[in-house]
Amino acid sequence: MRAAKELRANPNSPAAQAALDSAHKRMEAAIKTVIDVTSNNDFQELPTEGKFNTAANALESAALTVVRNATENPQEVAQNSRDLMAIALAYADNSEQLAREKTNSAQQKAILVSVKEVVDSATRMATAAPKVAANPNDAAARRELEEAHNALVKGVESSRTNAQSAPDESTDFSKLEFDLGKSPEAQVVAASKAEASAALELAAEAERLLAGITDPNKRKQLADAIQQVKITAQRVNAAADQLASNPHSVELQKALSEAQGDLNKKIQGVLELTNAHNRDEEVAEAMSQMKLEESQRSANNQARFLDEANDLLAEISKTFGSDSKLSAQETIANAKKLSESANKLAAQLREIAATVSDPVLKEKLLQSAKIIKDSGTQVKILSAVRAAGSDDRSNTVGNAVKNMQTNINEVIRQIQADSLKQKFRNIVQNTMMINKVVKAWRTGK
Repeated sequence: MRAAKELRANPNSPAAQAALDSAHKRMEAAIKTVIDVTSNNDFQELPTEGKFNTAANALESAALTVVRNATENPQEVAQNSRDLMAIALAYADNSEQLAREKTNSAQQKAILVSVKEVVDSATRMATAAPKVAANPNDAAARRELEEAHNALVKGVESSRTNAQSAPDESTDFSKLEFDLGKSPEAQVVAASKAEASAALELAAEAERLLAGITDPNKRKQLADAIQQVKITAQRVNAAADQLASNPHSVELQKALSEAQGDLNKKIQGVLELTNAHNRDEEVAEAMSQMKLEESQRSANNQARFLDEANDLLAEISKTFGSDSKLSAQETIANAKKLSESANKLAAQLREIAATVSDPVLKEKLLQSAKIIKDSGTQVKILSAVRAAGSDDRSNTVGNAVKNMQTNINEVIRQIQADSLKQKFRNIVQNTMMINKVVKAWRTGK
């Protein structure tokens, strides 16, 4: 461009014309270098990752040529530097395409970051090398060239690593703990989306295993199973997004749990097809450690308790609410039923407490069970006494009812919070195991 501008300013200058001709030749040589690397038939037939690796090898070779010729063949350095930049840009194009094909956002980002470092390092080399060629004794230029070359080599190696596998997040996941200071629903949503993302990455990695399956029926089975993982992972993402917009919705929480249960079953199906005889011990171990669903007994007990607790609260309001119009006999009959329901609720609460590992929560649940049972008994007795005409100026019945309501509401809150906490831990555990399978597949190739 500079040569063309000079020729336009001096159209009759032989020197300007010669400079433009020389620039054209250098540009054509640089383009040819890129074409030789990226446009031959063999290269075009390669998958994106193959193109990326070929361009990376060419880039390392071009960088080494620049360093060598800066001192051995200084007259070649200008052309070598242009070749280096041309190959660096071709390498960047293939890297960006490779990143787009990855499903893991962390991996995409890691590839693009390392590629930027490589291009920046190539630019530094292309600037420093001509200075070294012009003055071999320029210590600062030599140091800059050496440092830039080392950075380029390191960046290429890093991009290769990132292209092979996503950043290992298992350590971070193992350190993930439920934060009592944050919204439990928001934490479950975030963990669910991370699990869905890991599932999509597992599906993408499983698709690479299809090439090694010769039996067409087994190949179709695995392909169908992989597709089901993708579809269900998207369902989990959608359910998580819906819950994020209305975090206290019991229905949306249930929808997310159902989607996650389905996803874990679909993942198990893929793992069974790819590791039918437990040949890969790491994969088999991960399969055994995945919590395919929450403890069904515990989950059923909690769901039954919450339903009946809410029914009991509604019955209390009906019987002892300010707008209650029940007769004395109806009140006595209802109070007896409430007492029986309170006893059942207390028994269920003791069952739930037996499955809780947190000793503080276990003790709270057992205390609440006793209070609910005692309150139910008090309500039954005091209601009968008041119906018989006894003076209740101190409102003992109302106080007993209020005590029962308070404890039921508090225990509902505690159980819901514990359920979300356990759900969060199960999701994190599953995500760790999914990542472990993906890593085992990649390192096993």
